[in-house]
Amino acid sequence: KGTMVNVGDLVHHIRGQAGTGNADYGFVHGGHRAASDPSGGAATYNVIWRYAHVSSGNATDWGDLLANADNAGANSDPANSYGYCASGSGTNVIQRFAMSSSGNSVDWADLTTSYYGPASSSTATHGYRSGNSYSAPHTKTIEKYPFATQTNATDIGDLIQPYHQASGVSSTTHGYSAGGY
Repeated sequence: KGTMVNVGDLVHHIRGQAGTGNADYGFVHGGHRAASDPSGGAATYNVIWRYAHVSSGNATDWGDLLANADNAGANSDPANSYGYCASGSGTNVIQRFAMSSSGNSVDWADLTTSYYGPASSSTATHGYRSGNSYSAPHTKTIEKYPFATQTNATDIGDLIQPYHQASGVSSTTHGYSAGGY
């Protein structure tokens, strides 16, 4: 057991953001601020923020997504130093950004369907997307896309139930969807 320690702040108070990372840095992208948030009025963000894993300090603006992305999926390809923001705000776009140098994301490929709040997981070679939230009927679709080529995602199977707001869990060989309702 351990104790959490505050090591820095994001640029904005956000929720519904996506997160990626490598051994040195974490990246938070997209998200929104609710109308009832005490830090300000409702807003949706397209910013990519970077923070260090090994030292304390606030997040810095690393670049921008193509558009605002609320409740997007996220994948990491740390071997090639890329992060991916897939879907969000009801789109099917897969965006890629460099983790090694600051800059904006690019349109990398497309998912087979639009998602809002899918579970995301990564292997060493692919990104996975499953389920969704806020869009009834909820989907059972599991999609996979390669990191190495600019290729659209393919439908590779179905979840047992059409879960939404599940957590994506990753290993080097498999992607998992856990929880949800």
